[in-house]
Amino acid sequence: MVCFQVIHLSEIPIADSGGILSGFKVILGVTASISIYRVPDLIRDLRRDGAVVKVVASDEALDLVGKKVFQWASGEDVVNDITGRIEHVSEFEGDAENTVFAVVPATHNFIGKAAAGVADDAPSLFFSYAAGNGNPIVISPTMHEAMFYNPIMRRNLENLEEIGVSVIPPKMEDGKAKIEENQTIKDYICRAARGGILGGKTILIIGGGTSEPLDSVRGIRNNSTGLTAYWLSRTAFTYGAEKIVYVGNCSQDLPPYVHLVEAHTTGEFEKISVDSIRIYRPDAIFIPAALSDFIVPKLSDGKIDSALSHTVELKPRSKLISKLRRTTRSVIVAFKLTESNSRDSDKIQNLSKFADMVVVNEISPGSSPFGDGIKKYWVLSGNQETEMNLTKSDLAARLLEEVAANMEVRDIESNGSSE
Repeated sequence: MVCFQVIHLSEIPIADSGGILSGFKVILGVTASISIYRVPDLIRDLRRDGAVVKVVASDEALDLVGKKVFQWASGEDVVNDITGRIEHVSEFEGDAENTVFAVVPATHNFIGKAAAGVADDAPSLFFSYAAGNGNPIVISPTMHEAMFYNPIMRRNLENLEEIGVSVIPPKMEDGKAKIEENQTIKDYICRAARGGILGGKTILIIGGGTSEPLDSVRGIRNNSTGLTAYWLSRTAFTYGAEKIVYVGNCSQDLPPYVHLVEAHTTGEFEKISVDSIRIYRPDAIFIPAALSDFIVPKLSDGKIDSALSHTVELKPRSKLISKLRRTTRSVIVAFKLTESNSRDSDKIQNLSKFADMVVVNEISPGSSPFGDGIKKYWVLSGNQETEMNLTKSDLAARLLEEVAANMEVRDIESNGSSE
């Protein structure tokens, strides 16, 4: 069982070693596309997550953005000529699994050369070595839409995927195949580095707030930004989950790799969650959603007369988690928000009957549980109770690592072998 530690996080500075890419090197190939202007920011994002970043650029790319910009962003010298130091070999020396080669942006020309084995500039030469050296490789194509759907390009991309290259699907806008948002590109690079943690698993995340209608326009709402669920989704992807299903709603735009099934009322959450378990057979289920604790009678199919007084009777609703537990043997992680110093021990113990892990977010009176600042959490797993002070993004990473360890134990037990 993974043991948690109490961690007090501060703002991660550039090139700090505390992020998801700590201990990893990213060799970033850059080719000549107008979207190259996005690359310096991407480099800084990768470094904030702990990576050492080395830029390898074509001469044409450096005509668009100068070498000094990439040197500033990466803190490293830029490679665009191969010298007697045989940079396309020496830069990969060490543990291949801890060095990711990514090409952002990857032009039509680069992809054609990579698929054909042509190595006539720095990015294509580095690609040729990485592909034979066993390094994880990620590319982010960009070109006009017609060029992207050119049958030769389709075959080239298929050939690259067959040898293990991860291709980031571009966004189709204005007749062009554009590179994805930087955060999505970063997630793919992180997945190339850390994807073995949840490789092949399906994760169901139930997140967001609920609104129970009183009439056609009014309702009683349980507020939630869905931020915890958002970070669980992104981190599950970077840890290699094969499929991520998100049931509910979110204040953040979910990445394109997340399968969103919208739900807003508790009844919708219940039906869609049960259906999702049947359809997708998730390995783990996380329930940070702010689900209504009450059945709320709908007072009118139209609009309630605001000139009159109305009485609403709230009746306790059975918990969704108990229904889910009856339908699956998946690992279930429940969440509980409380202001009580005792952490509502009776209610939490009741949750523990249905959940493999309970995450308690203890907030002081008057404070807000929303936002991604550092919060106080208690995690109950079996007989172990652990306090953590984390942001929601770091909480997601710790929980997924714990769940991955839990699933590994289950897999070993079900196989009857430790081999």
